[in-house]
Amino acid sequence: MILKYKMILLSLVLLMTGCAETSESEVSVSQTEKTVTTEILTSTSSIKTTETAVASTTCIQSTESDESADEIQLLRDIYFNELNGSFEDTVDIMISKAEMLSERVLGEITSEEDAVEKARAVLTELGLSDVIERTESEFVEIDGEKVRYQRNNEPYSVEFFDEYDAYWVKPNSPSGITEDGRKIASPSMMPYVIMRKSDGKVLGAFV
Repeated sequence: MILKYKMILLSLVLLMTGCAETSESEVSVSQTEKTVTTEILTSTSSIKTTETAVASTTCIQSTESDESADEIQLLRDIYFNELNGSFEDTVDIMISKAEMLSERVLGEITSEEDAVEKARAVLTELGLSDVIERTESEFVEIDGEKVRYQRNNEPYSVEFFDEYDAYWVKPNSPSGITEDGRKIASPSMMPYVIMRKSDGKVLGAFV
């Protein structure tokens, strides 16, 4: 009888022990000791027993930091391996620019055209609407005069890195020849955006 009562008591203590907050990944187990005094009545006397119940509490901890670390490593791999980057600080700068956006997750990227549209929105929000306008214009300014010209390349360069499931989108600086035969070349370091294809998350922006 006493043994059966102890088992019921231990079960109740285990049910009363829980974890307040859970998310989806990492699991940790902690133990909680509870001391419970019970009184068992018999026909002739009462017996008091003291039991220490050890309850295992399973709590699921957030792995948001792990996800961020994976994304940073992904950006680093793209920058150094695909874009032949050289400066460690550039990755940190790109991340800080992406964190300035009102919305970093833009939705799955379905095509190159969609990638360009999302990159345009990112660069515009980051204050580069003038770069967008110059990139897409059919005119170039020469000595204060706007002159129509024929482009040598597309307004945007787009590349999909299949290994990293990521798009790289960069506006191209004006380059070509004017209607009156003048050559246009404006070499400059242009901004670019790196986004994950699956959800359109902006991993980094070079601005």
